[in-house]
Amino acid sequence: MGGGVPHFTDYNQHVRLGDVVISCPPSVNPIGKEYIYLHCDKFEHSPEHRASSPNGEIAIDTFNYRTWCPPNLELQELAKELYEMGLENEKMRTWEKYINQSMKQLQEQESDFARPDDDGDKLYMSIGTKDVIEVGHPEAPSNANGYDPRTNGMPVLHFGPVASGRILVKNEHIRQDVASKFGIKAFDCEFDTVAESVFGNRKDRYLFLRGISDYKDGTRKKEWQPFAALSAAAFMKTIIETLPPSD
Repeated sequence: MGGGVPHFTDYNQHVRLGDVVISCPPSVNPIGKEYIYLHCDKFEHSPEHRASSPNGEIAIDTFNYRTWCPPNLELQELAKELYEMGLENEKMRTWEKYINQSMKQLQEQESDFARPDDDGDKLYMSIGTKDVIEVGHPEAPSNANGYDPRTNGMPVLHFGPVASGRILVKNEHIRQDVASKFGIKAFDCEFDTVAESVFGNRKDRYLFLRGISDYKDGTRKKEWQPFAALSAAAFMKTIIETLPPSD
């Protein structure tokens, strides 16, 4: 699960609760190298030590960023291909079938894996140091064409980097600035150690999926966690079943 990056005016860019984010390089790259995961820390060294390192570290302003990207983006390309085929053909949206099947299988569980009512998807905007106001979600454009999963209670899939860092969770202004600057679609809780382990083990192909259960704005919407986790797992299963057999 993870926290979505909302877009207060653009419906197509707006990541809502229940959606799924697939970690991919951003469409606009501000640092000149690809990345699918980013970790942000407050910079602790003097200005003369601020320089890029071969391990994917880069210092900008007063923050230090570490980035990770697999050398082979085959999984990301496959995920996008599956999504595009699903937009054109209902039968190709296998992940939606898995979501419906799994919700029936999990009915006896203590957690409710059904999609919560959209009335519980509250969006807040900071207007000061600790003051926030509730704002409406951007509306779908009147001339929109094509399939909108949310009309059927299904997740929208988003493609872009995932980020972490305690300073991002604590400060909305920094979080939004980093999201805008680096094209971040979701935040999670300190998953950089896992990303570093995957990188250290020299894995050529990997991606991270996040079911969106909150906006990392302190609201901690636990009621969305089961459906968000199920949605991410359903799309991961679709990817795995599509992979060719290993040698």
